[in-house]
Amino acid sequence: MRIILIIIGCCIGLMGYSQLNQEIKENKEGWTTLTYHENGQVSTEIFRTKDPSYGAQGFAKIYNNQGDLIYGSPISHSAQIISVNFKFYENGAVKQINYSEHPDGGIQWCRKWIYLNDAGEVIKEDSQSWDDSIGL
Repeated sequence: MRIILIIIGCCIGLMGYSQLNQEIKENKEGWTTLTYHENGQVSTEIFRTKDPSYGAQGFAKIYNNQGDLIYGSPISHSAQIISVNFKFYENGAVKQINYSEHPDGGIQWCRKWIYLNDAGEVIKEDSQSWDDSIGL
């Protein structure tokens, strides 16, 4: 009986965590992942290309809850390797941008962390790069 009560308590506790409203669309060019604000406006748009050619790029964009573009970056898996990942508030707004760049797969690299409030305004930025690290 005690185990059943523990399981029920855990299930009720987990009900407070909501999932983001997210949609993935595919077409002949690639995949677009859309995440939405609570009010139904698009929060993020990430396009990943199907193009296998060297240097082909997609993009990552962030919109505020009014629909205004507040951030954009190319993303790529070859040549200028760039990735962007987002962390979200429960209302669908972006909380943190994690940007990573590794040009040409060489020794140079750059990472940026951008922190936003739930209105989409930048409140803090941090970065780290090859140039910041101890050289040979």
